Amino acid sequence: MSDTGVSVEAVDTSKKNSEIVEAGADVTTVSMDMQDAECYWNDVEFSRGARVNSGGIVYECSFGRWVEQED
Repeated sequence: MSDTGVSVEAVDTSKKNSEIVEAGADVTTVSMDMQDAECYWNDVEFSRGARVNSGGIVYECSFGRWVEQED
């Protein structure tokens, strides 16, 4: 059973949000100081590995970015 994450509203661009990248995107440029970086979704902070669900799409916090999860 996969973790569908915490239900969240759509991104509000007037609030603090971390970058969102598509599943399979080339996100190899990461510095080690980002290893434990938190992610933000509409001003709410999430720790590395946390998952959120917005509009049926699940994203995981990884290196300060939200990474879309494939089915």
